Amino acid sequence: RAALGGGVYAQAGAFGLTGSTAANNSATDRGGALFVAGGTVIVGGGQVSGNSAPNGGGGGYAIGGGLHLAAGTVLENNTASDGEGQGLYLLGTSAILTGTTVQNHSGKTHAIYAQDSFLRLGIGSRLLNNSLTSGDGGAIYASGGGVELEGVTATGNSATTGNGGVLSVVTGTLTVAGSTLTQNSASANGGALYVVGGTAAFSLSTLDSNRAGLNGGAVYVRGSAVTVGGGSVSSNTALNGSGGGFFVEGGSISLAQNTRVAGNKAGLAAELAISADVSPRDPRPFQPIAYDISLSNNGPESTANVQVGNVLPIQLLYQSHTANGGTFDPATGIFSVTSLANGGSAKLTINAIPTQEGTFTDTVEILRQDLYDPITTNNSDSARVTVSNPAERQATQGRQTSGEMGGATSLLAGYALDSVYGLLQDGGYLTPAADSLQARLGARAAATLSANGGGLAVYGGSVTLADVVLDKNQAVFDGGGLYASDSQVLLTGNNTFSGNGASFGSGGGLSAIGGTAVVQTATFQGNSAVNGGGLYATDGFSVTVAASIFSENSATSSGGGLYVLGQASRLQANTISKNVAGQGGGLFIGSAQAIVSGNTIDQNRSSLATTVSKGRAVGAGAGVYIIGTAELGFFGNRVTNN
Repeated sequence: RAALGGGVYAQAGAFGLTGSTAANNSATDRGGALFVAGGTVIVGGGQVSGNSAPNGGGGGYAIGGGLHLAAGTVLENNTASDGEGQGLYLLGTSAILTGTTVQNHSGKTHAIYAQDSFLRLGIGSRLLNNSLTSGDGGAIYASGGGVELEGVTATGNSATTGNGGVLSVVTGTLTVAGSTLTQNSASANGGALYVVGGTAAFSLSTLDSNRAGLNGGAVYVRGSAVTVGGGSVSSNTALNGSGGGFFVEGGSISLAQNTRVAGNKAGLAAELAISADVSPRDPRPFQPIAYDISLSNNGPESTANVQVGNVLPIQLLYQSHTANGGTFDPATGIFSVTSLANGGSAKLTINAIPTQEGTFTDTVEILRQDLYDPITTNNSDSARVTVSNPAERQATQGRQTSGEMGGATSLLAGYALDSVYGLLQDGGYLTPAADSLQARLGARAAATLSANGGGLAVYGGSVTLADVVLDKNQAVFDGGGLYASDSQVLLTGNNTFSGNGASFGSGGGLSAIGGTAVVQTATFQGNSAVNGGGLYATDGFSVTVAASIFSENSATSSGGGLYVLGQASRLQANTISKNVAGQGGGLFIGSAQAIVSGNTIDQNRSSLATTVSKGRAVGAGAGVYIIGTAELGFFGNRVTNN
């Protein structure tokens, strides 16, 4: 036991520990096992475990000099109760860990803390099951300097109240090469990595199955320049935010060399709906009635711990109930459903007796669930009974005139609408679904969540893609594959957007709002959204799309292949085929200035073009729908078989 370096104190010179164990040492100040002051220490294998130092560096503390942990070294279960770096504290130091395992550190300080230092984890090194209970960087925090991960595996690390499940880098450089970061988590941003300022470069690495409570399921970047060359970003989740794979704010990101971004999700949502009915609706006093309450999950995810509130009016005396798929507590009026699968339902029947005459309303409301509900307008319902004696009811019915009883017809009678939204009738056609979150989802939903960019989300920055695949990513709202807001977008080479979806928003493949975009030689196939199944661009957006393919995309409202509004657009030499939408099956365009030339627009259809009894059709523009374009050049296009 010592103040500095409970096991070893090294100052200047070189010192080596080969095949040795440094265990259960303690320092009253810093460096429980090792304290390096300007020298070089090499630890060649062995355990560094169970050491402690209250003020930092439970396993080792290094100021200047160098520290090398060689193959076979295990750094675990060290503590620093009041300082930083349970495993290692590095200050102005060069530290190289090769084939080293850093594991099982848990608490309010980091496993490795590096300030103005160079930290390299080399081939065969592992970061396992480290957990930070306060702050950013579940395993490593680095400020200034640089961090390199080459051939590293990082699994099961977490920042339980902050950002960066594995690593947080502030104003430094980060290089990740040939590494695998999987199943890490952060309660806030960056399930695996959190990068602020500086630069980050990824090559041939795998970022898989990481989760962030907010933004950046795998990686969160703010004010940084990021390059990604090869590898995969897959099955990551931004639970209640944007950027299922990467989230970029105010910086830049460039992906190339066949990088694959697949199966990521921005927002986990279960769209629940509740309905109520009562039978009979006009009972006599003390005649039994039954309230039927139905709860359904419209997906896209399964959910759990659903609670529905229902309190009978005091004039209705509870008798019994039947619950299918859940449990009901008559004392609290809570109908609890432990789990509800996508497409599943639960039902509650409450039997009651009306004790007096009058009109009484029973209201039911969804109170909670584990996931987010993107549409809240169907989260409550009510059923009303009118209780009266037979003589009074007969007199009331006699006073009703035939004019009061009839003559009303539905404006939409006879129309077969397969859109998810109640689109408005307008002269036999349908207006586009509203683009405002509040308009289409309700004020509460719009105010509490922005879940955009299933694969990538870029806000106020720039994104460049070259030879990248974005496949089967999903966003609750906009940009199933890629979402860009007030950003510069450049797609060159052979980029593919396939099978991505924006469940309740726009731009199944790509959603670009504000800024500029150039899309060249890209393929958009099998993507889906409300507006702009393949591509969506609006809000003052300048967009050029050339020599690209839009095939088999779908939109429940407008623009199956493309939906383009904004100031100026140029669509040239594209193939737009076999897309489907309510209107504008191939293309929906409303830019103030637009040039559409040399495109093939073939075999697209309007899914709402359903003939009705009066011979009119709902929907329009199976190939192209043009709206509000002041200056349009439409020439040299081949529009066939739509």
